[in-house]
Amino acid sequence: MNTTIINKLEKIMSRQESQIYLYLLENPGQTVYYISKALNLSRSSIYPVVDLMYSKGFLLKLSTAKDAYYPENPETLIRKLRQDYNQNFDELQDSLQSIKPDANTNYFFNIANFDANLEKAKELLLKAEKEIYLNCDLDLELFAKEFQILATKNVRIIVFSFSLQDLPYPNIETYSYGYGRPKKPTRLMVVADFKEVLVASIVNQNNDWIGTITNNNLMVKIVSEHIHHDIYLYKIQNKYQALTGKKLFIHGQDDLFLNTLNENASFFGKDKEK
Repeated sequence: MNTTIINKLEKIMSRQESQIYLYLLENPGQTVYYISKALNLSRSSIYPVVDLMYSKGFLLKLSTAKDAYYPENPETLIRKLRQDYNQNFDELQDSLQSIKPDANTNYFFNIANFDANLEKAKELLLKAEKEIYLNCDLDLELFAKEFQILATKNVRIIVFSFSLQDLPYPNIETYSYGYGRPKKPTRLMVVADFKEVLVASIVNQNNDWIGTITNNNLMVKIVSEHIHHDIYLYKIQNKYQALTGKKLFIHGQDDLFLNTLNENASFFGKDKEK
């Protein structure tokens, strides 16, 4: 008996159902006695399985003095299974979505790898009904589909990025310093409706990502304020330069700086002066 096919069948049937179906596919028209003998299983254990398979439509029965069983045509069987599974998934989705968590429950969930964090960010975008705050150095075309959907919902989207972002969407307010986008994206922050926040970043040279999603009120406020303050500083710098012809935030020349580790590693550090 083909173990590869058995292993695949076991993903949609029980092991005994898989063995019985494949055996009858190769040897149609067998009684329970011969099925149990061929598979080295007791008839007492086989009878209820065969009856169940017959009731599900997996098997057909030729009623004679001794019932003989035949496998349903594989194409028909797969079509039935696909229809049943799709219906079950639709019903399960409706049932699960009807369960609402306690609004007072705080959660902090860690999310591994870039793709999982990207999908969670897209989920947050699509859940939004009023506002999105976003800070990242990704190519925002990754969210093109989500932005289009949000436009139909009139959700306000505010984006800050140090990297150049050219977004052809009328519902997006973009604030960007216009620097070249890094070869490898490093950060992603999303706040949805001032209720949930995702913060994710690259963590090592292997391009591994880790993120945290939470509805904790303080974390939502901190990240929201961070994005707002980045935009405030961007606007202040532009206004100051327009008035004086000089740049603000030049390390070593402004008395605004605190000479901290954070400054030396951040946008306003020496390595970022332009």
